[in-house]
Amino acid sequence: MLRILVAIGLIILFGSPTRADTRSHCGDGNVCDATLEGTISNSDVLAFREIAKKIASNQPSNPALIITLNSKGGDIKSAIEIGKIIRRLPKSAALVGRDDTCFSACVFVLAGAVLRSVSGKVGIHRPYTATNEQQNFQTRQQEFTVLSRTIRDFLESMNLPSSLYDEMMQIPPQATKVLSDAELGRFGLDRNDPVYQDLIDSDNARGYGLTKAEYLARKARAFSSCPSLNAPSSKNIEELRQAYERERKCLEEVMTGVRQN
Repeated sequence: MLRILVAIGLIILFGSPTRADTRSHCGDGNVCDATLEGTISNSDVLAFREIAKKIASNQPSNPALIITLNSKGGDIKSAIEIGKIIRRLPKSAALVGRDDTCFSACVFVLAGAVLRSVSGKVGIHRPYTATNEQQNFQTRQQEFTVLSRTIRDFLESMNLPSSLYDEMMQIPPQATKVLSDAELGRFGLDRNDPVYQDLIDSDNARGYGLTKAEYLARKARAFSSCPSLNAPSSKNIEELRQAYERERKCLEEVMTGVRQN
């Protein structure tokens, strides 16, 4: 609930992301938006490097990057590199909209963001080497071992469980398994990065004058007592804004002790 509040709040307050192939916009505010669509390639890596430069030059505001994802995959190494670029940014949010998909290599871009919101479909399958050259088994085994280690190391650095890679390996590359809500949660793909979330919780607890334990207890109460914004049906910005304000008010009342149940 809280992660969706953050993601939707960013869109409502700072505008919807543009819809185009790996385009970005950084206005005078504190948010840059980007869209990654189609087949992921090295050209997208170059585009995200330029986005990172824009954000780095926009001091001292350190704008957040909101990325809309709608891709069926592409080059694995490029996707992993984009994920690393995103993770090095001060703040990043990745959104998979209700009518959008994030399949195959796109998952590595989603993994790079510290804030994640998924309303659409996320799909995985076994990674495969890009080459179609004739090779013997030993050579292909060496290449696959390097690819496997690269993916495992990346997922670990993004604080995602190794079970995600294990699940990928069970699905042949010509197929795609669309993850259920339970699987998205188990693999951590529809929630905030745990380290970043811990930083947010510490900052919020300090802001409310609470101990960390007190803040987490009130946060748990907010989950049960505040209306959820999970997968809002309306696409009307004004209706979303009103829902966001109701949710924000409820959370504020819980955190300040005004609301007790």
